[in-house]
Amino acid sequence: MTDIPETRYVRSGDADLAYQVFGSGADLVAIHGLPGHLEVMWELPEYAAFLDRLGTFGRVIMFDKRGTGMSDRVPGVPAAEQHMEDIIAVMDAAGSSRASVAGWADGAFMAAMLAATYPDRVSALVLGGLCLKALTGGRQPGLALDPDAIKALSDRIEAGWRQGLVAPVLAPSYTDDEHFRSWWRRLERYSATPSGAAARGRASPGQRGPGHQHGQDAGARLGDRLRRSRAAPAEGGPRPMAAVRGGAHLRGAS
Repeated sequence: MTDIPETRYVRSGDADLAYQVFGSGADLVAIHGLPGHLEVMWELPEYAAFLDRLGTFGRVIMFDKRGTGMSDRVPGVPAAEQHMEDIIAVMDAAGSSRASVAGWADGAFMAAMLAATYPDRVSALVLGGLCLKALTGGRQPGLALDPDAIKALSDRIEAGWRQGLVAPVLAPSYTDDEHFRSWWRRLERYSATPSGAAARGRASPGQRGPGHQHGQDAGARLGDRLRRSRAAPAEGGPRPMAAVRGGAHLRGAS
């Protein structure tokens, strides 16, 4: 098994957040989807190989979201604004003033919100695993969260968290791989309690907390920034958008 990077902690508000730094090169913040666990992730050889490969592209900064993994448990589901402050706290602790940010599933929403809220801290944006559907019939085409896909996933979480029922949805090619399924069950057990995982599955990725106006403004800036990025770089923020298989990618000019 690949050596697991040292897990460090940083205080953000009222919670201690666990994070790791590995690899070398330009900074890359990686935000995994769903509840996770920094050290259990490295126990699956295939996932460890992916992370090792990621570390050849840059200095990777990875963390467990508050309420999950090795970070402090917190009541309820944190608002999007809180997650933004947590990401900035982790970046500051890792000595990163600006980074490419990659996110998967709910981590992709957090990455996009970060780019809209703190454009000076994000040099490029990679989004994958978003449950989206095309909007039709309106004045302007666009994308929105797909409630049916989100419900299908949350139903699996509520029905059998810690039993590995989510694995066939997210990794169907590994459905018959008992080694993978055993690892996945262990990841679930260590990443969140059943009630905590279920609450996150039911919650909208864009739910707002007390600072909801800030969240609305950030969402509006995100939509505007993504629209403008198709034509020209947004000053001080992520560069033009290009499509990639499995997600949307905002990248710097080559």
